[in-house]
Amino acid sequence: MTANYSKSLAASPWRKRSVPLEDVYSYSQPEDSGLDAALAQLPSKYQAVIHLYYYEGYGTEETARILGRKPSTVRAQLTRARHILARLLKEEL
Repeated sequence: MTANYSKSLAASPWRKRSVPLEDVYSYSQPEDSGLDAALAQLPSKYQAVIHLYYYEGYGTEETARILGRKPSTVRAQLTRARHILARLLKEEL
C-alpha cells in the first residue's frame, strides 16, 4: 500500500507543475544572493511557507489552505524559518 501511495504521489500533477525557486527568482544585489543561499538551506516545508508568505503575499490563513496545513502550523513554521534564517545570515557575516 505504501509503495502504491508513493507512486501516486510521484505521478501527481502538483509535482509536475512545481518549479525550483532558484529558477523563478534571480537576484541582482549581493545581499539578496546571501539571502537566496540561506533560503536554499532551509528544509522544503519552511521554504514553501516563506515563499508563499513573503514572495507571493498570501496571509497565514491562505498559506495554510494552499499547503493543506493548519493556520497555527503555518505561523509556527514561519517563526521557526525566521529564526533559522537569522542564524544562517549571522553565520555568513
